[in-house]
Amino acid sequence: MARVTEGPGFRVDRSAFVDPDVFRAERLRIFGYDWLYVGHASEVAEAGTVLPRTVGGRPVLLVNDGGTPRVLQNVCLHRGVPLCEVPGKARTLVCPYHGWAYRLDGQLARLPGRGDGPLPELSVGLPTRAHGDWIFTCYAQDPPPFDLASVAPWLALVDDQGPDGMEVVPGVQQYRVHANWKLLVDNGLDAAHVGSLHRRFLADLRGAGVALTGAAEEAGSAVGLGDGHAAVEFPGPWGRPMAHWSPELGEAARAPVEAVRAERFAALGPDRATRICDLSRMILVWPNVLVNDLPALTIRQLEPVGPSETLVSAWALAPRGEHPDLRAARLDAFNRFFGPAGFAHADDLRVSEGIQASLAAGGTNAYDRSGGAAGEDAMRGFWRHWAARVDP
Repeated sequence: MARVTEGPGFRVDRSAFVDPDVFRAERLRIFGYDWLYVGHASEVAEAGTVLPRTVGGRPVLLVNDGGTPRVLQNVCLHRGVPLCEVPGKARTLVCPYHGWAYRLDGQLARLPGRGDGPLPELSVGLPTRAHGDWIFTCYAQDPPPFDLASVAPWLALVDDQGPDGMEVVPGVQQYRVHANWKLLVDNGLDAAHVGSLHRRFLADLRGAGVALTGAAEEAGSAVGLGDGHAAVEFPGPWGRPMAHWSPELGEAARAPVEAVRAERFAALGPDRATRICDLSRMILVWPNVLVNDLPALTIRQLEPVGPSETLVSAWALAPRGEHPDLRAARLDAFNRFFGPAGFAHADDLRVSEGIQASLAAGGTNAYDRSGGAAGEDAMRGFWRHWAARVDP
């Protein structure tokens, strides 16, 4: 069955969002095969740091093994007991059930009762690759090539915001949404809805003294980058704590914003600095990570739980050593705009859950991506790659 059809129009069959067989195929052919984002190296900056995560439906650990980030299975190879359930620091990972112990490179280090005898060659290590500070793993027995070449220039627009590098701010927004994960990808790459859906947020900007002159997102661009990656970029009306001051950021942030802006222009040159400082963007790293570079900068991981449920985890990303007033403005925007109860993202969740309910009830048989608004080309590339994986 062709779940994505083109000509005339561009439509996705409702089964892509509600069919348990499609969900199982995604688990096997996408999340069980492709390289998946696990975390940012700044989250495990100190040697011995151990960070539990769920990635592609499986429990893993992101660890710092003597300065090297690694991804491990978070299961003991004896009975499958989780090795670590809370973030912390360790020299070895010891199973609480029978005491099997593993080094942070994943190798079995100790078996109770074995004494000094030789140990079996067992490891909980998983393939680990890094693109700068972005850490990935893969569950395939024969992993495909790790290649982020098409999306790398877009991630560089994020990485170059920090003169001394970028770091994930401690803390996470985590919540469940009663919608298919692909609807949240779709929403994240759709810039055309800002003016109509996010009126409360725009009214908040207006009340702070921001001049709103029209749908700036319509002046942007949307591109499918190949291999399922995509990006949208446009001149949003809001301020950016990185280096674009606007009244809603507050007077306390004006001087540090201008200082950062001057430094970035001197370091990067006017063309690149203008793009980094003044334009907003949403970047999709296939299959399920959105980097939202808008009033705040977030990494949003969409973890499929079922055909109609997604676990969302979102982290704020910021320049390392950022001025305290800029960090405060950034975190305010992170909660005020992107938070699940914020001025904007709550609207996104309500609409996504409404679409899911309509699709599940059979109120519509197809999801239409035929329009020409910003984001359409980017999402069509995503859907073509998805269809090639799920319906080969």
